[in-house]
Amino acid sequence: MQISNASNDEDERAVAALLDAVSFITTALRARPRREALVVISCPRLSVLTQRVVAAFGFQIYTAGSAAEAAPTAASRRFDLIVLEANTAAAHWIGRIRALPEHLGAAPILAVSGQEDLREALSDAGADGFVCEPVTPSRMIDVLALLLGARAEI
Repeated sequence: MQISNASNDEDERAVAALLDAVSFITTALRARPRREALVVISCPRLSVLTQRVVAAFGFQIYTAGSAAEAAPTAASRRFDLIVLEANTAAAHWIGRIRALPEHLGAAPILAVSGQEDLREALSDAGADGFVCEPVTPSRMIDVLALLLGARAEI
């Protein structure tokens, strides 16, 4: 079987073009500042699931097991996303985040809760998204895609 040189040349050009595109995209991604997310969840299983899903969106993850543990970090660093395990005290903490100076408190906040009845209170406090337990990866991906799509920086 004889292989045509023309076909090889076309293949080489296609591979070279593909490598150029990959190089361009890789350079652009490296030049872009890495986004940072704060995940405040006490339940280990839910925390791991949330961290994996948020990391898949390209975020560097910072974690805390409680709002009290997260408060110093949240008050001193600008996060691009905050995911918060919501309970009755969460609305107060979300309000405190929104009261921070604009450069610190403007991150979208995703509340995760086992209590559907908290949705309205959390929204009124400033949460941008809500996922009710049981949380599945696909459900969290859908909500984050909607939440981050409106705030995507390209």
